[in-house]
Amino acid sequence: MERELHVPPLEKYLAIIIFPFMGLGLLIGTYFPAFAQTLPAILPVCLFLMIYPTMLNVRLDELASAFRDWKKVGAVTVMNFIVSPAILSALGWLVLSDHPELLMGVIILSIAPCIALVLVWTYLSSANLALAVTLAGVNSLVQLVAFPVYLPLLANIYGLELALASGGALAFGPIAQEVIVYLALPFALAVITRSYFEGKKGREWFETQYVPKAGHIAPVGVLITVTTMFSIGGRHVVETPYLLLLVAIPMAIFFPLNWFVGLYLSHRVMKNDYGDSIAIAFSFSGRNLEVAMALGAALFGAGSLTAMATVAGPVIGIPMWIIILNLGRKFLYPRLTSTQAAQGAVAASAGAEPGDG
Repeated sequence: MERELHVPPLEKYLAIIIFPFMGLGLLIGTYFPAFAQTLPAILPVCLFLMIYPTMLNVRLDELASAFRDWKKVGAVTVMNFIVSPAILSALGWLVLSDHPELLMGVIILSIAPCIALVLVWTYLSSANLALAVTLAGVNSLVQLVAFPVYLPLLANIYGLELALASGGALAFGPIAQEVIVYLALPFALAVITRSYFEGKKGREWFETQYVPKAGHIAPVGVLITVTTMFSIGGRHVVETPYLLLLVAIPMAIFFPLNWFVGLYLSHRVMKNDYGDSIAIAFSFSGRNLEVAMALGAALFGAGSLTAMATVAGPVIGIPMWIIILNLGRKFLYPRLTSTQAAQGAVAASAGAEPGDG
């Protein structure tokens, strides 16, 4: 069954809607500080609501296709978990080397490839949605292991010595615990949910009824989390408002740069067709905004600069993807499809026997 994807209104305009909620958080922290201190109590629920809907897109049965086309999926996995973190963390270091907490937020974003919105952008581009779904499933599983390993590794490479909100050191064990709670458990519940409802009502009902309705929950969780972050840590914005603008610089460079690098590697180096190349480009450039915000808040505290830095993800990423999508559909995609058609015609001509026709 071919998927028909719909973008929830809150998700579509999240980059705009998020600003009033940032302001609301600042007002709560300034005029109702006692109430602001109670908000972290609801944070675990909000973080769960952010992650669970994104995991519903994963079809475990389709992950088998990754083994049938292991070279392509393996190459993209290397791009997502080695090349992409290297690019974004390096860009972050160039701009934020004097701001370790902000740099840590950028590093968290670098390790989290997108598994939800990337499907929407791929679908709207008329690209290979089946491949995008497979890559999303692989990313969901790999990031469960990647986060506890990569986060302390990259922190060590860039000399970041930050303590966790729990007071412990930035090490595999404490990070793995948070990954289990905020990633593995929602993933497991999403798998159970899909298995149950697909058995009862079928895959078509689940993906056209349940998943779209559940998708409205994630943006609500994001907005409540952002309000909580800015109510507790809003003093950072009030005292040094330029800090969040600094975070925006590497993000604004990263999203279009990674998209074009992914497109080039897929189309020119890996020799993939239009549909695969666009799907891979979005997978390579997309970051899992919900996961980054959830782990930033869980590991370093909702009011930390690290957690607040992850907010730059949706603020910068969503507009960038919309711009790339519209410019690509107008200027780039027709050229790719015509090139692909011409190559197909040449291949067909070369393969024809003399005298055929």
